[in-house]
Amino acid sequence: MDRLYRNQIVFPGIPNYGDLAYSVAALQLGLRRQIANNFLLIARSNLLARDFGPQKMGKPERQVYSGHSLTVAYDFLTGPVEFSALFSEKSKGIQTYVSIGFSF
Repeated sequence: MDRLYRNQIVFPGIPNYGDLAYSVAALQLGLRRQIANNFLLIARSNLLARDFGPQKMGKPERQVYSGHSLTVAYDFLTGPVEFSALFSEKSKGIQTYVSIGFSF
């Protein structure tokens, strides 16, 4: 189980707690399409701007990142099962994530 912290931003391709910033703004666009009975295909793209306040001492890091995810989901009677492939410029690689949920 993932722990949630106050003011946490979920971003594809960056692990939880993988980046700390003083100021963050994120934008997410997504498309969700039912491809068969109980099967869903979900595509998401994100932009993240970080540390847009006063600059700190030293060389500043890149301030804008993009991230993308493609998810295949199946909705069981007990809840959804999702398999995601994630990519971001910061991680520079493809990561996978499996989520199992419960319907309430």
